[in-house]
Amino acid sequence: MADYVSRLALDHVRSWSSLVLDFDPGVTVLLGRNGIGKTNVVEALEFLSIGSSSRSSSSKFLIQKGQSAATIRARADVRSGSHIMQVTIPQRGVLRSRLDNGKSQYFRDIAGLLRVISFSPSDQQLASGEPARRRRFLDQTSIMMMPQYYSLLQQCQQIAHQRIAVLKQIKEHTSEKWSESELEIWTDQFIQLGIKITQARARAVSALNPLFSQLYRDFSGHNDEAQLVYQPSLSEVIHNDAAQETLYQQLHDHFIRIQAGEIARTTNLIGPQRDELLLLLDGNPAREFASNGELWTLGLAMRLAQFRFITENSLIGYPILVLDDVFAQLDNKRRERIFAFAEAQQQVFITAAAEGDVPHGNGHYLNLEEFSN
Repeated sequence: MADYVSRLALDHVRSWSSLVLDFDPGVTVLLGRNGIGKTNVVEALEFLSIGSSSRSSSSKFLIQKGQSAATIRARADVRSGSHIMQVTIPQRGVLRSRLDNGKSQYFRDIAGLLRVISFSPSDQQLASGEPARRRRFLDQTSIMMMPQYYSLLQQCQQIAHQRIAVLKQIKEHTSEKWSESELEIWTDQFIQLGIKITQARARAVSALNPLFSQLYRDFSGHNDEAQLVYQPSLSEVIHNDAAQETLYQQLHDHFIRIQAGEIARTTNLIGPQRDELLLLLDGNPAREFASNGELWTLGLAMRLAQFRFITENSLIGYPILVLDDVFAQLDNKRRERIFAFAEAQQQVFITAAAEGDVPHGNGHYLNLEEFSN
């Protein structure tokens, strides 16, 4: 079974005041000059899938300037059937979603229902950028592998903020013992959720690694060994075969040892928010040794490893693939190879500034100049 979007409607999403597009299965090429809003369209598809964007650290950046909210709607076929999916992104407050004519609910209730894997030129920074970008990659992968992960992540982030607030209270009012008791409550929940998130991220890396290595070799044309190495802050979780209760106690003791430092700095010194994912190329850190072309290929291999894993897992189904400006740094031979790969998939969206940038194929072409506001 394949996920498929037949209609997408945007209201106040970045450059689009209003836009309605109809799609067919296969390859859809979105054409238009730079700045017309091609990326905004495919970014909306990604957001509908995972509740975040690879381009933005905050969902509020998707809202058109001067507007209080943005809305993304789609008519989609997914594993559970055909649905009208809707997400509302407010300037203030939490994401809201709606499925068909049902009541308004939190986004976590539809997270991962539609699966979209999106590559963009900024994915070059997956290897060279800050750790937060790679953590988002792990979170996006985990949501598509385990939809309930979105809720776990949201809970963990909220509890992390609560811990910081209590740490500040303790630092400012050291004589008030109740703050330390409250810290114990939040620490307990933080550990429990941290274990689950770390285990999910470790599973994601384990599943992606062989696919990532092979795809890098395929697209680079060399036999260089590319590898993903997960370095969790709560390293005890993946380097320990102890029972869950023992593991919890070891982490709890660790938090006790660093408590004075956390109070002094009023921050969570360990936890999923400090995880790292290393990209190695022939055993060396890619961010220090890889060329720009190698970094670009590593980013593409990471995204297509996501796609390949889900595609090859028949219980999960076939996702939608987005290739945003994918041909920008490719020679003609590699462009043809990528387009041939796209033609073999169920539904793919490709953005390009001009039709001449796209190898000749059987794609459906939509010129967004005709829909410009």
